[in-house]
Amino acid sequence: MQTPSFHLQPWRVHRIKCPTLSPFLNFDSTPNPPSTTSMEDFGNNNTPHPPENTEDDLIFFGPGDSGDNYTAAAPAPPEEDLIIFGPEDFGDNDTPHPPQKPEPNLIFFGPVEKDISNLTIAPSPSPEPKDGAFTKFIQKGISDLASAASLTKPDKQSLDHAISVCMEGWGHEEIPETPKWQTQLGLNNSPFEYSVSFDLKTGKKQVQFRFELPAEENTPQAMQETAKRFNENLKDTYLDVRVWGFGMIRYIFFLPNPIGKFTAWYGYDDPIWKIYLDPQAQGQDNAGRLISQALHHLDMTKAWHVIDDTMQFGSGLPIRLGIDLVEEKVARVEVVVDYWGHPIKNFAHFATERYYPRNNDIVTEDEVVRLCKVLLGVADEDVAFVGEPPLVSYSFTRTANRDVELDTTLHIPVWPYMHDDAQFQKRVEEWMRGLSHVLSKQQIDNLVEGYRDCLKAVARRPLEDGSGLHSWFSLRDSKKHGDMVTVHFSTEMYGALPVREEVGASESEEVNS
Repeated sequence: MQTPSFHLQPWRVHRIKCPTLSPFLNFDSTPNPPSTTSMEDFGNNNTPHPPENTEDDLIFFGPGDSGDNYTAAAPAPPEEDLIIFGPEDFGDNDTPHPPQKPEPNLIFFGPVEKDISNLTIAPSPSPEPKDGAFTKFIQKGISDLASAASLTKPDKQSLDHAISVCMEGWGHEEIPETPKWQTQLGLNNSPFEYSVSFDLKTGKKQVQFRFELPAEENTPQAMQETAKRFNENLKDTYLDVRVWGFGMIRYIFFLPNPIGKFTAWYGYDDPIWKIYLDPQAQGQDNAGRLISQALHHLDMTKAWHVIDDTMQFGSGLPIRLGIDLVEEKVARVEVVVDYWGHPIKNFAHFATERYYPRNNDIVTEDEVVRLCKVLLGVADEDVAFVGEPPLVSYSFTRTANRDVELDTTLHIPVWPYMHDDAQFQKRVEEWMRGLSHVLSKQQIDNLVEGYRDCLKAVARRPLEDGSGLHSWFSLRDSKKHGDMVTVHFSTEMYGALPVREEVGASESEEVNS
């Protein structure tokens, strides 16, 4: 049997394909001894030290550099040859080498209409959307999905208002035939993505979306300013939005000359707004260092040993850091790690039992293996993800005594491994029907019916005519929210991806199933 293969990104070739696993590292929320307020927490809490820089260390962890001691004012703009990570770090982390300029092929948003700020509580401050405008297109898709998910009227209104807020200043523009800017958030250069979550036990559904904002100029600095303005406008529009976390760590990610893949993505999961930042803003090799310092600034040093373990023994690569824009004591801090080149069985291990064996009857290592095999259309658990990498989101929340609680969500890329969306619908339903050992027949029937309704609501074409309407498939294990599956849908704003005939023609029969 051959493995579905796709063009590999050159920068990923050097990574370990099948790393050797270390002895199990179990993560739980058992209280640790009281810790200090400095980075000495790493030693007192049995947490590995953050990775050391082989050259000049770019991060200063001084005794006064704690999560509880921040200055009110931001530092002055840095010199050209300085890299600044935080308000307290100014002047302590200069490096003899200036940061590299962005590569010519970096993708940034193109120019759009000015006055993107000044959000108000009014649901639609922009001009009335025209036929084919961004706002009208997205609101139609969200409205159809919300109706199929049987959301209440207040929930629908909240989603509609959130769309108006995030698209103020540019949403009334007509959608061109080809993208005016490029983004890596959605498939086919769409700056939006829909998703619907299903509670596996209760059947309750929830609709979310993610997006990337355009900037006034085609520069990373302009995109940083757009993100900062949008955060402030969110705070002014929503009484429960808090941007404390972003303020604590923005100097780590918003560098003078970043070289990452994006500046800021946003998500809305009613009623919570979330911002995602790029830990590769200073290059792939420094991703772990930026995550380490961000967790320290957010007073979550105890979360570091999980991320460090994924990098040391799992060859994982942090690609996003997410922060809930809510009150500090309830905010989740999420680190998304990719596992390119891993066999299915290794990925399942890092997504489940390695960090907390919870005796969960659904999100188990064996069930994750079955999920991957069914969705990818393969029969062997040793098949490796060598195309688009699978992801695990490690989400941390605060508990007593400065401890942290961990939830995980695994994300499987499905669009590169399907012929068309009709084929993938059969795979999803096959996996759902296979949950009979933990769910009743009625629960499974409700789950399948709900999925079909939502798929029908977002499909604007025959499913056999293209691929990529399904983009990702997620499985979440949460103590608070229970077990959930999330189906991510592309907006197909610029059309569907083609049917992947080459996969079935050149690879194994399993991929054709």
